Amino acid sequence: MKGGLDEAFNPESVADVGASSKRGYFFLRSFLRFKGRVYAVNPGRSEIPELGLKVYPRVTDIPDKVDFVFIETPAHTVPGIVEDCVKKGVKLVAIFTAGFSETGRREGIELEERIKEVIKGSGTRVLGPNCLGLYNPKIGLAWRANLPLEAGDVAFISQSGGLANLVILYGYTRGLRFSKVVSFGNACDIGLEELLLYFRDDGETRVVAAYIEGVKDARGLAETFLDVSMRKPLVVWKGGRSEDGARACASHTGSLAGSHRIWGAVFRQTGVVEVRTLEELVDTALTLSFLPPIRGNRVGSISISGGASVTISDLLSEAGFRVPPLNEETIRRIDEEVRRVYPEGISVVNPVDVSAAYYNPGAVSAVIDAMTSDPNIDLIVFDLPVMYLAYSWRQSDVFRGEFMEALIKSGKNAIGKGKPFAVVLSPVGDEALWVRLRDTLVKEKIPVYPDMRRTCDALRNAKSYYDFIERRKKPEVYQVAEASIPLQAT
Repeated sequence: MKGGLDEAFNPESVADVGASSKRGYFFLRSFLRFKGRVYAVNPGRSEIPELGLKVYPRVTDIPDKVDFVFIETPAHTVPGIVEDCVKKGVKLVAIFTAGFSETGRREGIELEERIKEVIKGSGTRVLGPNCLGLYNPKIGLAWRANLPLEAGDVAFISQSGGLANLVILYGYTRGLRFSKVVSFGNACDIGLEELLLYFRDDGETRVVAAYIEGVKDARGLAETFLDVSMRKPLVVWKGGRSEDGARACASHTGSLAGSHRIWGAVFRQTGVVEVRTLEELVDTALTLSFLPPIRGNRVGSISISGGASVTISDLLSEAGFRVPPLNEETIRRIDEEVRRVYPEGISVVNPVDVSAAYYNPGAVSAVIDAMTSDPNIDLIVFDLPVMYLAYSWRQSDVFRGEFMEALIKSGKNAIGKGKPFAVVLSPVGDEALWVRLRDTLVKEKIPVYPDMRRTCDALRNAKSYYDFIERRKKPEVYQVAEASIPLQAT
């Protein structure tokens, strides 16, 4: 039998097998933040005084129940330790150790096959080998001491442990918070398809993202992609698009990257949002997590520079968006309300150039609120270079407080009314101030992007997902049969 992942991914006790002073107890120190019980296993010692922990020779010597075991011992010892885990009734084992099938060597392949045999018919599940395992911030379970423990609604599945770290840490700086992250490495037991289906049903997950290099068996995977994307947005970063990248995949996790032409076709036909970089993955997941569905392509653009308005319009147009004229009522409202607080007035075409009126936060609120009510506008983008804010920000505490209050209140009002609102916050001119502004906005669930190109890419990606869902509601327009293209190495 196979144990269920929900119980396995929510352990009440953790054991680190192989904890050693040679690495400064790196993983064990990380596990000490866990909200449940933590045990150390190492036959070479009986205690770790500096951590206040007793050390057990084997997993089977631990007197209490053990739910999750992390193994960081040499490869040849791993099958025996996994056998102890099965005897102990451990629900989940994560094998950090490398040196298995990814090497392509007979001895490594045989060791991995032995692990499969050991767990066959048991309730013990395995992540790896060659992985970092499970990150569940809600219960304080993390494989690095610097991983944040704030939970969110994005799940991330990664064949690479290193990239899992990058996505978590970079995502955190952008405001992204995770329900769970799973690094699954060689996938000798738990693999991509099972993880996708788990997060499809996970009530704590709203958006599913994944980094994949390839699969050993792709049968049914296209159907799984479609099944997940019909329930939740699915964002995939596929490694191995080039010939050189595909060869690197084979040496990294022993997986077959396959033809990217085929993968790309399957992604398009199953609603998967494909991204190509770490930054694009985080930008897109953030957009899908923070914003309501993007249903149309008409953008209300706000800037504080006339020249920026032109280039912003070009970039939005290239990404498939329009910057249409505002309706007459919106123009009248902006003109009237802004002049109350800023007599010189502003440019009231779309893009709206608020120019120096941004010094008066009331003008900013008036423009955002008017666009929120405009039926000709589907989403709002505010381009806000830090260099224009830096001087007034340093000079006036009142301006700082009033400006951010106005921006956040109006931005959240737009989002709450189902109209996506995003801020383009360029760090040019004062990077420290940029960090402060970014952190303040994302704390309020207002997405922030460092430049307009990345904003357009993220919004386009999110819109492509919602467009797919709308097409799927019209069977005469979309034929699901096309989604059965086989995934295989070519």
